[in-house]
Amino acid sequence: MDDIRRAHPQHFEPEAGFSWMDNAPGGEGLAALKTRCAAFLAELQRPAILVTHGITSRMLRSLALCGAPDLLDELPGGQGVIHAVRGKAHHSLNEVSAAPTRPS
Repeated sequence: MDDIRRAHPQHFEPEAGFSWMDNAPGGEGLAALKTRCAAFLAELQRPAILVTHGITSRMLRSLALCGAPDLLDELPGGQGVIHAVRGKAHHSLNEVSAAPTRPS
């Protein structure tokens, strides 16, 4: 990743958002990801639990909330986070542990 950052610093500026993902050689690109996620959401008929990568999660949530990828830079991400989307509302549970703890 450091090599890519040095070779293409413009994609890693704070205002660049996810442009580095859209310009990865051989990568899917954001337009194709949007198409794939929109098709998936169109077929979703009932509440579901999805386990996915971060950028896919952001795209799914953005499409569900506003119908466009406009929220990619604004929606929270992170490892071990549960995101819930109901209607046009989003909620994140950020304090999820990897394993349940037992009372002593």
